[in-house]
Amino acid sequence: MNTLIRKTSWALVIIIITIPPLLMGGYYVLALETLLALASAYEIACLGNKNYVVLNISVNFGFMLLMGMAPISFRMMVIGGFLFLYFLFALTIPNYTIEKSVYSFSMSLLVGLAIEALHSIYTTSGTFGSRMMMFVILACYMCDSFAYICGFFFGKHKLAPKISPKKTWEGAIGGYIFGTTLSYVYALFFLQDVKGWWLILVALILPFVAQVGDLSLSNVKRHFGIKDFSHLIPYHGGVLDRIDSLVFCLMIMNGLLIAGGILG
Repeated sequence: MNTLIRKTSWALVIIIITIPPLLMGGYYVLALETLLALASAYEIACLGNKNYVVLNISVNFGFMLLMGMAPISFRMMVIGGFLFLYFLFALTIPNYTIEKSVYSFSMSLLVGLAIEALHSIYTTSGTFGSRMMMFVILACYMCDSFAYICGFFFGKHKLAPKISPKKTWEGAIGGYIFGTTLSYVYALFFLQDVKGWWLILVALILPFVAQVGDLSLSNVKRHFGIKDFSHLIPYHGGVLDRIDSLVFCLMIMNGLLIAGGILG
């Protein structure tokens, strides 16, 4: 019980730090993205071969920011240029393996695409971007939070014991129900200018995506034999441990906004 209380307390700290910039938008979101990208670049660089950490952080960080903030017309150049750079490292730097190159590139690309999706959400006028972002946050993190709570109190049947031993089917189902319900209730009050059928569809999809994203990055951690990506956040591990489900939700949300005719 003490662990649950401490984890909840630090979750509140995370909310206090991250939610205000997301509500205010503009340069506040840009500053938050920069901090998240820097922390993610550090955590990616520290896995696998720990040599050349400063070099890895710099390249990962630059790749993420350019993916998220460069004009779309430059996207292929950014991806191709950094892919070339990662493979050049594997060819020229001792003990810099192909696995390290592929891992650094793919993980940095994942975070960079999430930053790009976040930018896309905030390209709309007025408060729409912040209201839509809160929809994503609720669908993602209410699912995550209630999956932990339901699993803590009711979990008996393991969901994926080889990937994440503590996750249970009871937690996953409870998290999905709460994530879907709470995000849709929010949308009924704060997104009345959006098509009702689209809101229902998104509320049903995002909590599922969140759980797949969580398990996917847990699988990465198991591959490297670690419990958390880092210890930057007490009782929560690293930044990637906190945004593992969100990065997938942001990318899927961006696609749903375009498919629904909400974003051009």
